Amino acid sequence: MTLRRLALLALALATTVVFLPAPVAVAQSPSMSFAIEDGVDSQDADFVVEGLILAEKFFETQIGAIFDQPFQVRVRAGGEPDSPGLLAYWNGRQIVVLTGSPAWKQSLPAERIATIVHEFTHVYQSSMVGFNDNESPAWFEEGVAEYLCYALLDQIGVIDHADLIAFDTAVSAIYMEHVPVEQIRAWGDFQGFDGDVYALSHAAVARLMDGKPLNTLSIYYTMLRNGYSADATFSSLFGATPAAFSDEMTAYIAGWDQPYNGAIMDDFIDGPVEQPSPIEVVSAPVSVSIGEQIVVTGIAQPASVCTLDINDPGSHTPLVERSSFADGTGDVFWLVTIPESVVSGLITIQTACGAAPETRAAIVGT
Repeated sequence: MTLRRLALLALALATTVVFLPAPVAVAQSPSMSFAIEDGVDSQDADFVVEGLILAEKFFETQIGAIFDQPFQVRVRAGGEPDSPGLLAYWNGRQIVVLTGSPAWKQSLPAERIATIVHEFTHVYQSSMVGFNDNESPAWFEEGVAEYLCYALLDQIGVIDHADLIAFDTAVSAIYMEHVPVEQIRAWGDFQGFDGDVYALSHAAVARLMDGKPLNTLSIYYTMLRNGYSADATFSSLFGATPAAFSDEMTAYIAGWDQPYNGAIMDDFIDGPVEQPSPIEVVSAPVSVSIGEQIVVTGIAQPASVCTLDINDPGSHTPLVERSSFADGTGDVFWLVTIPESVVSGLITIQTACGAAPETRAAIVGT
């Protein structure tokens, strides 16, 4: 599966307190507390929680992050009237997810996960150097958030990160050819720039990270946290000052001659459709552990609404029920955490898109 960058993704930097209706459900984790508003669809709530579980584990295992300061996630039933394209934001105290926004309703599941992981990256950055740090370049901070969210989705088999990098580089060559990344170093310049700064930032960080392990970014933020300057840290890890890299990146963009990858746009649909469709499971685990998060992928007719149920063969009531929908090429996936209520033994993973289901068996261990 491929995926274009979220053109409407925005980082909200205001620190104003947001007054929300009292949540009707609250889930807890060691680093996160979830406040879920009344009116949030249960499938959307599950989707947000699963996305953040995925992000947290990724940062702990791949980046070496330790989250010793709990933060809150607010899942809202509405959107921001003045920002219909906003799916989520980090305001320095909490991640706010807008499940009632037009952008959320129109976004593919992979886009929603990408947004959640993007905002979780800002939580990590804030935990290391403070919220809205003014020393590290804004383009680098946002480019890291883009790079990591797509690296994660690539790892679980949901997108092809290389396609996204090529796409954003092509977008930058077309629309941002004469824009040095140092021109959008300051947060005010980044936010006020009339152009696709996210594509350029992602392409720039991807070039910096080419061939480097993900924990290079952990070293970067650890050095900043220990008092090293952003320019000295950047030079140490990437072999050039930000200014010198900016010149090199501008030349790289100007010389980009690879064709525009229009196939990425084939993923997009006007919205999910309730239609009978066969489904072919592409990947599903054959053994799982209680509390483990699994990824199930499949192929169905484009835009089809599809369900996944985890069942105990001895019961007629599903242990877990999830809904998702296929993109424009038919790719569909689910993130599911095996609940503590599951008893060790045999379970079935059943997928269906309004037609004959496909069932896989899995062994549950402790």
